[in-house]
Amino acid sequence: MSNYTKLLQGKEKDEYISKRFPKKNKKVTKQPEFPINEMGSLDIESINIVIKAYKKYANGEDIEFSGFNNQSGYVYIALSNGVQIISNFGQEVEFLVNDYETEEEIFLDTYTEALEYNIDKIS
Repeated sequence: MSNYTKLLQGKEKDEYISKRFPKKNKKVTKQPEFPINEMGSLDIESINIVIKAYKKYANGEDIEFSGFNNQSGYVYIALSNGVQIISNFGQEVEFLVNDYETEEEIFLDTYTEALEYNIDKIS
């Protein structure tokens, strides 16, 4: 420890140390990214739909990745809790979870259902 940190007391010392030596395992939510140049107007509308759904239902949940599947037309935000918020062709949002035992994709109507499905699979 440096002489400077020895002089600091309490909260000042803790703030200095946390700024100087940030924790490496701190998770940072990624900003959603989408390949706009590969998308049509309804696909871009789906971006708006999934971002609004994220803000409404999962705001603050860590985003693992996001994107656009040009095979299916789905725009998606994949969350760290295993739920994907999806929409295609400007349609209303759906919630997707993967059943890794059966390799099935499960499409659900509500975020709550998706969370409950994941919890049931863990228990």
